[in-house]
Amino acid sequence: MIGGVHIPGCPGLEGNSDADVVLHALINALSGVSGLNILGKISDDMCLRQGITDSKAYLAKAMESLGNYRISHVSIAIEGKRPRFEPVIGKIKESLADLLKIQPSDVG
Repeated sequence: MIGGVHIPGCPGLEGNSDADVVLHALINALSGVSGLNILGKISDDMCLRQGITDSKAYLAKAMESLGNYRISHVSIAIEGKRPRFEPVIGKIKESLADLLKIQPSDVG
């Protein structure tokens, strides 16, 4: 899972959750704004006690923690030889836009 998108033929990272490093990076960034550490006690409770392993659920908690603050733009950089990201960049942008409640054109 990268940015909420499953990339076929690519083994996922191992973690307690789905180990979506893009969503985890966003969750940490939002936690820096709200001061609420989502990837810690909250995600451990969701994952280990409630069985919620989808990082989208943790991102939803991070979004809730913002209160009246809203995301207007986000930019993510992913570097690597494999998998090839170019074929799924559009899907990742759409996924992130949907999760963050912004337009795909506001995802870089």
